[in-house]
Amino acid sequence: MKALKIYNLLDAAGVDYEVVEIADGSRTLRFKVDSYKLTKAADLTEDQQIHAAKTMFAYGGSFAAALSEAFFKADSTNRATLLDAFDALFMRYHRWNEEDNK
Repeated sequence: MKALKIYNLLDAAGVDYEVVEIADGSRTLRFKVDSYKLTKAADLTEDQQIHAAKTMFAYGGSFAAALSEAFFKADSTNRATLLDAFDALFMRYHRWNEEDNK
C-alpha cells in the first residue's frame, strides 16, 4: 500500500516549498516542489515589486524597512541589484501579499 503526504516547509531563507512524500513499504521518496511559479524577485512585475517593498516597510523589521527605503530611492540598475541581492526577503513579502489576496 502506498501512502501519499503533501506538506509545506519553510527553508532557512524563509522560502516556502511543498514536499510530496510517497511511502511504499520500506521505501520513502521525497520530492521538493516549488509552490510558486515566480521564484525570483526580478521576475515580479514592477507593481508586485513595489507592493512587496511597501509591505517590507510597513511590517518588516528595521533592516527590511531600510531596504525598502533604498529600493524606492534607487534607479532601475540599483533596484535590480537590490532585488538580486535580497531576493529571499523580497519574495517572502511578495508571497505574504499573495496569501493575503487569496
